[in-house]
Amino acid sequence: MSDGVEKRSLEDVDPEEGPPRPPADGQKEDEADVGPQPPKPKRRKVLQFEQQYLDALPSGQMYEKSYMHRDTVTHVLTTPTDFIITGSADGHLKFWKKQEVGIEFVKHYRSHVGAVDGLAASHDGALCVSISHDRTVKVYDVVGFDMIMMLKLPYTPGVAEWVFKKGDAASKLAVSDLNSPAVYIYDVSTGSEEPIATLTTLHTSPVVVMKFNAAVDTVISSDTKGKAWLR
Repeated sequence: MSDGVEKRSLEDVDPEEGPPRPPADGQKEDEADVGPQPPKPKRRKVLQFEQQYLDALPSGQMYEKSYMHRDTVTHVLTTPTDFIITGSADGHLKFWKKQEVGIEFVKHYRSHVGAVDGLAASHDGALCVSISHDRTVKVYDVVGFDMIMMLKLPYTPGVAEWVFKKGDAASKLAVSDLNSPAVYIYDVSTGSEEPIATLTTLHTSPVVVMKFNAAVDTVISSDTKGKAWLR
C-alpha cells in the first residue's frame, strides 16, 4: 500500500538541488575575497634638483641654534672679563661669554627704541653702557649680564665713556651732548640721574670721541672741529 510519498534513489537526485556543498579537494574558489580594498600608495612627488638639496644638508653630529642679530650689527665690544657684547641698528644688545672653545650666548636685551649709537665697557670689564638717540643711557653689570640702571636724559647723547679705574670709589661715566660742546659726568654707583660735574668750556663743538687710559688716569676727547683734549 502506497503512502503518497515518492521514493527516489541517490542516483536520481540532481546534484544542483539542496544546500551548497563544500568544494572538492584541491579545488580553489575563483572569486576574490569581498571587503574594503587598501588605498593605492600615492606617488611621491620628486622635487627638482632634490639630490643637490640633500647633498647640501649639514652632515655634522651636532647642530647649534643661531642667536645672531636680526638687523645690522653696529657695535662689537670685548671685556677683560671674557665677555663679548654686540649692539645692532634695531636697538638690541646681546651678551656672549667666551669659552675654552668658541663662545656661548647668555643674554639678550631690547635696550633702545632706536639704534644703539654707543657702547663702552669699563676698564675692569665690570660695567657696560649703551646710548641711543631715544635719549636713554642703559648701564649693565657685565659679569651678571644684568641691567642695573637707566638714565633718562634731557639731551641727545653723542658718545659715552667710563672714566674711572679699578679701585676708585666712584663709578664715573662721561656722556657728551650730540648738539652742544657739553660733557656730563655721572656717578653710577649712587643711582642718581643728576650729573656730578658738567664740562662746557673744554670744547667749542660737539664731542665725537672719548677714550680713557687707566694706566695714566687720563681721558682723550675730540670734537667735530678736530680739537683734542687730555685731562
